[in-house]
Amino acid sequence: MRLAKLFEHNHWATRVLIRACAPLDDALLDAVVRPGQWSIRQNIVHMIEGQQGYVSLLTRETVDRCGADATWAELEAAADASGERLLDLARRGFHTESIVTADGYRVESWVVMLQAIHHAIEHRKQVAGLMRDLERTPPCLDGWGYGEATGTVVRIDDETVS
Repeated sequence: MRLAKLFEHNHWATRVLIRACAPLDDALLDAVVRPGQWSIRQNIVHMIEGQQGYVSLLTRETVDRCGADATWAELEAAADASGERLLDLARRGFHTESIVTADGYRVESWVVMLQAIHHAIEHRKQVAGLMRDLERTPPCLDGWGYGEATGTVVRIDDETVS
């Protein structure tokens, strides 16, 4: 399996989630369901800022972070830009030497790519849970959902199975 497929799914899932949350009003986006837990908006902003940070680490370029006061359109644009950049890195490769982080760690670049996927999955899962708590149906963002959306998981007619 190509590495790019994982990042294609990652980018698709983030886009679908953002679009599913876009029609929610501010009260729902900013609702804190349980004390100490982030709202839908806080999770999405954090997820996108993290993705922008991973791009910055991997490319050694300064990437402006979207910020908590970003409009929904700005969040979507930031998610698209950073998601496309990660996908591009996965497709064409990325430097293989270790990276030194601003907080004093040396890390292999593949670990940053792995963390980018893990981080996004974790926060998409949290947003999906919050949507359920707020009596909204989250989109199906797993591999099966992506396969159905891309036509690579298709129900076959019972008559064609032998």
